[in-house]
Amino acid sequence: MSTRSYRDAVADSLEGLAEHRPARRTRVDGQTNQVEALRQLSQQVSRELDTVQLAAALSRNALEAMHACRVVVALAQAEHLQVVGEHATRSGDEFSQEFIESLVARVASQRRHQFVDHASRHQAVLGVPILNHQSRVLGVIGFLGRPHGFYRQADLPMAESIANIAAIGFDRALLFDRMHEWTHSLESLLAFNAAVNQRLSSDGLLQKLVQHAVQFLKSKAGMAGLAVPTTQGSNEMRSTSYFLEGDWICLLYTSDAADDSALV
Repeated sequence: MSTRSYRDAVADSLEGLAEHRPARRTRVDGQTNQVEALRQLSQQVSRELDTVQLAAALSRNALEAMHACRVVVALAQAEHLQVVGEHATRSGDEFSQEFIESLVARVASQRRHQFVDHASRHQAVLGVPILNHQSRVLGVIGFLGRPHGFYRQADLPMAESIANIAAIGFDRALLFDRMHEWTHSLESLLAFNAAVNQRLSSDGLLQKLVQHAVQFLKSKAGMAGLAVPTTQGSNEMRSTSYFLEGDWICLLYTSDAADDSALV
């Protein structure tokens, strides 16, 4: 190869490298942003014990990491899943509430990720379940739309990494909530035990019983009474007040009772 030909070959190679450098730099920058978003999410998970605040942080960081138009986070509450956090760009408003609820229900029932088409756009949505260490569904995270393009199989590892980090945080926050409930229940039982040892009238003791039972069971109302004998030889429950959302309502309530025990 002549010196001139060698120089031309080197020049062509450098020119080709220069042409691909912006695209390569864009990919590197995108990966850096994803790593930073995961780092911030991990930090938030390590210190946040409120599920709503955690869901807000998750949706915000996931939006950046996945380059999504909109991210929704739904958590299992009682027997259904409810959206408790979301973050969106201006182009993320095209998804209806019915579509989001359908996505959440579908991912939760299947217990695995789902690629979903939307408005004639192929795989415009990706839903991933949030599973704890026992594979119980804690919630669902949905990635809705992208400014340019769609979700691919290559996006799944990042989405599942986000869901795994979220599972740790939500599991920890829910455990903290249960511990708080147990502590509150124990305090209620101890307070009622102390009330029993006081010299209270039967009506006063029943009121203490109802108040602590309502707190323990997280109820809005309650009533208790004593079974007293009647002149006909049967028993009836007698109560003089009704506890409703923190207030006592005076009344006189009687009902047939089977024995001489206190009825609640």
